[in-house]
Amino acid sequence: MTSLEPARRAAHVLLDALLAGDLTREIHDPNGHAIVLALLELNQVGAVELVVDDDGRRSVDATMLLAGALSAMTGLLAGLDDLDHPLSLEQVIAEARTYVDGTIDGTDPD
Repeated sequence: MTSLEPARRAAHVLLDALLAGDLTREIHDPNGHAIVLALLELNQVGAVELVVDDDGRRSVDATMLLAGALSAMTGLLAGLDDLDHPLSLEQVIAEARTYVDGTIDGTDPD
C-alpha cells in the first residue's frame, strides 16, 4: 500500500501558497514570488513524480498532488460551512490543516 504522506504534505504546501498571497499576482510581484517558492516545495514533498517505463517513456504521476489538493479543498469548504460563526482565512486554513491531517492519517477529525 502506498503511503499517503506526500498527499498530506502537498495539501499543506497548497495551503501555504494560499497564505502567500493572491494567485493572480504577477510573478515579479513579491507575493507572487512567495507563491512560486511555496509551490516549488511540491517537488520536495514527493507530490509529483517522474515515471519512466521499461521502454523509456516518461510520464508525470501527480496522484499525491491531486489527493492533497482535494483534501485541502474539502477542508476549506468544511470550514466555511458554519455561516453562523464566520471565520477568518487563517482560521479556515488552520481548520483545513486539521481536517487534512485527520482524513489522510485515517482518523476522523470530527
